Amino acid sequence: MHVRARPPAAVLYRALLAHTLVSAGNYLFAKRALMAIIAGTLLYLPLGLGALRRSGSRDRRPADRRMAGSRCG
Repeated sequence: MHVRARPPAAVLYRALLAHTLVSAGNYLFAKRALMAIIAGTLLYLPLGLGALRRSGSRDRRPADRRMAGSRCG
């Protein structure tokens, strides 16, 4: 079994500081975004994104009925 050397404390503290800044920035960004965006927009956003994703899949072939477990045909 290979035992890795422990990184210096300065590296760990820098990583912890970077993580704290990113987490705090994410919270502040989300708070500001929620104040700027109308709540109804956030409600319908997943539906709109799903519709866009679904509309791009028209060129796919339909599923084989035998694979779906249907006894017809």
